[in-house]
Amino acid sequence: GSLSKILKIIIEMQSFVETVIYTSSSSVYGQSSLCKENDKVSLDSLYASLKFSSEMMIQHYLSHHKINYIIARVFNMYGGYDNFSIVSKIIQSIINKKQLNLTNNGESVRDFIHIDDVCFIYKALIKSDYTGLINIGTGQGKSIKCLIDVVQKKGHKLKIKNIYKVENSKSIASIDRLNMIVGELDFINIENYLNDCINCIYN
Repeated sequence: GSLSKILKIIIEMQSFVETVIYTSSSSVYGQSSLCKENDKVSLDSLYASLKFSSEMMIQHYLSHHKINYIIARVFNMYGGYDNFSIVSKIIQSIINKKQLNLTNNGESVRDFIHIDDVCFIYKALIKSDYTGLINIGTGQGKSIKCLIDVVQKKGHKLKIKNIYKVENSKSIASIDRLNMIVGELDFINIENYLNDCINCIYN
């Protein structure tokens, strides 16, 4: 596949490569609530399985060729030109006055991290000599229902369709390793971000 072709190029040009960062996903932790890098993976979706198999391929081939690599397990990223996250969907629901599909009344708790924070962390990791797995999250959880409340307190009544399905009720990054490598960070607050976005829509 594409990854094997990229790895082949990296290996062939390894004299020009200092560090490879692969963006993996918190989905590999499955139903774990507080996710640590040394936890066993729980692959309960095709997406998680593909991400983990890519992790294994990178570790095997780059370790064998002594190429430094970092596997970043990114939690719920939002911001920028994102059109995938629940944060983006909430904003688009306000702008377009369209229905918002919500799972399990938004009770699930997630670790949301802004793309600007992810970029800052990636830059710091590249400058470090770290190799291996690392979680990219804030270490703080926020329910999706809480984000809906932020919007409604601003006077926006969202048209919500609730869908019931089995999902992980809580997924929060353990960031002890991240703090040790990068230092403690002042993360962008997701509630402030939402408020700023709403203000921009109507100003």
